[in-house]
Amino acid sequence: MKNDQEAIRDRIYELARSIGLVGDAQLGQIADLAARASQLNDFMDEHALVGLLQAYGRAVDRIASAEALVAARHLADVPDEAFEATLDAWLADVLPLAVDTFALIHARRLEQLVRRRTQAAAASAATASAVSTGGATPDLEFADLAVGMVDLRGSTGFMLDQKPEAICALVDELYFAVGQVAAQHEVHAGKFLGDGVLFFSADPDRLLDATVQAVAVLGEQTALRAGAGVARGAVIRHAGDWFGTPVNLASRLGELAGPDEVLVDQDALPDGRTPRTWRWARPRGLSEERRVGVLVP
Repeated sequence: MKNDQEAIRDRIYELARSIGLVGDAQLGQIADLAARASQLNDFMDEHALVGLLQAYGRAVDRIASAEALVAARHLADVPDEAFEATLDAWLADVLPLAVDTFALIHARRLEQLVRRRTQAAAASAATASAVSTGGATPDLEFADLAVGMVDLRGSTGFMLDQKPEAICALVDELYFAVGQVAAQHEVHAGKFLGDGVLFFSADPDRLLDATVQAVAVLGEQTALRAGAGVARGAVIRHAGDWFGTPVNLASRLGELAGPDEVLVDQDALPDGRTPRTWRWARPRGLSEERRVGVLVP
């Protein structure tokens, strides 16, 4: 009869296999990884492992997709009879570099986020508090966070009119511009959505400053101007992702913001911060208007 750790290993393997992350040939490696994870009993319960599996799957899909584009260009003109040998040689060169690069960036980012989140939790009992969901479902992690959605205005028309090179350049400019803002203000750029980004922070002042600056920087450094929405409340954190009402509300307010404008839900405005003006807005999906503060860079 299987023990609990073996049963968890098998469930994790079946989930990974069902979405194509591993095949039958990797069963032994999965067993080894599960055995190593089982030694970290205080951290790695089944709920945590399922979340990590999703996070690794998303991250690896994105990394491998970018690498595959490079490989496809490199291999496009290789004759069929030489394809396998050339691919094997390319992988032998690239994979060690990819592993070392990931390890370097991963180690630094993991340390940063662990420190930031534990410090935020220590500062506020409401931040990063575990909330029981009743026993039938593993505990979910809710955190009281401020959320800022920064979005480029007119990006749809821009992408329809411009060549792919210009679109790629715009996406690159967005990523590095808002990444610098996030690093300066110590907020987390948690989701990039092509023409926008979601910021997260337990510190509402820091989040608001980062959001306002990002709108200004994007207007200066890209061909388009930006607008943003800010909300605050209980956010579910799972599998390296964020869900919940504040995420949706920030996104909907971002849709309503004009160029060079930040709309802040009344409940998200930090104490002592005065908006330029107040207005009533009805975000998409809501039946009632909400009072929002209007800020400009």
